[in-house]
Amino acid sequence: VGRRVVVILLALAVGALSLGPLRVIEGLNVLVAWNGRAPLPIDWVEGVFCSVQPPAYLGEQAHMFFGFVDTHQPKGTALTVHAQPRFEGRRLVLTDGTREVPFVEDGRGGVMATWTIESDVDLEVAARFGDVLIPQGDDLRIGALEDEAPIVKVENAPRTVRLLDVNEIPVRYEITDDHGLTHVDLVLRAGGMESRRVLAKHDGTLTFDRGSSVLHRHDRFLSGAHMPVEVTVEARDNDPVGGPKWGRSSPIVLVPPAVGEEEALRYEALRDVRNALLDQLASRLEARAPGTAEERNALGTREQKAHAAFERSVKDAAERRYGGIEMSRRMRTFLAGQLERLTKAADGACPSVSEQACRKGLERLGDVTGDTVLALDVAARALSTRDSVNIARKLSDVAEEGA
Repeated sequence: VGRRVVVILLALAVGALSLGPLRVIEGLNVLVAWNGRAPLPIDWVEGVFCSVQPPAYLGEQAHMFFGFVDTHQPKGTALTVHAQPRFEGRRLVLTDGTREVPFVEDGRGGVMATWTIESDVDLEVAARFGDVLIPQGDDLRIGALEDEAPIVKVENAPRTVRLLDVNEIPVRYEITDDHGLTHVDLVLRAGGMESRRVLAKHDGTLTFDRGSSVLHRHDRFLSGAHMPVEVTVEARDNDPVGGPKWGRSSPIVLVPPAVGEEEALRYEALRDVRNALLDQLASRLEARAPGTAEERNALGTREQKAHAAFERSVKDAAERRYGGIEMSRRMRTFLAGQLERLTKAADGACPSVSEQACRKGLERLGDVTGDTVLALDVAARALSTRDSVNIARKLSDVAEEGA
């Protein structure tokens, strides 16, 4: 029996050798394969070169390189391996160890296989024999280049701005992208709220953009925010392979005034006007008509200067902004009317013609000043009452936002 087995093996060996020594090597490779992979590599192809076609959205030209070399290509690139097969009748594939792409004839006596680059990968040529792969041994290492998100820079960001201190917030930006931009937005966020405003739209070919925008203190979103607002510029690229990516700038944080803070500042301004006039009233009630014309002239001049200083303080309070609010039109009209009465009284406060005329002028100025102090006090109290109601409503809104 042993002799018969030896004879059969010899016959098989002679038959295999008659077909060619490569068949023997292939057969042995298949027999000793482990996990579907043969241990001994065989050079299946020669004259290898690769053609590279980047994704169309990049606008780059196709190119080529020779041999199995390390390379880096953008994601979405179609890489085609061209080669001349050394042996006929072999089923050649291009594989990364998991996925396979079969080689097909290229019409010029060679073969080719196309691989779309989606991630870093090591490719190799192999021949498939049933469930077993016999590799060539050379590998093609490819690094996949990501399409980076746009880089967005905003001037003087990050920074924090108190809305009480400004009326406008300029936002100047610069954007760069490795391939192309499609959208630029100004984004405001506060808590769970978000507002997006389109700053620019592009066709996907522009790689650099520069621009600016201005946020006003009375912006509807800012006026309704009771917590810090984060302002960013965001830009989107045109990556059709991995999907469009958004780049975001460092934020400008806008801190709104505390609830009631603006109203408190306005009330304090009106109260300061009243207190300044109250000080003048105390002085005028003690004033006496001088006996000489020179002294009466000096007193009249002092009263006019005091009134001029008070007039400036009234106009400043009426025209000033207190964060996002100001004096109402009715209040400004009221202050202008009171100021006109005081101006007439101050102009004739102490005529130099006689002591009696000066005494009457001072009495009239004192009466008008007292009446104006009382009127300002009533106006301040009324303003405080109205503001208290409005502040209570705002606090209710804040409580609902936080709930």
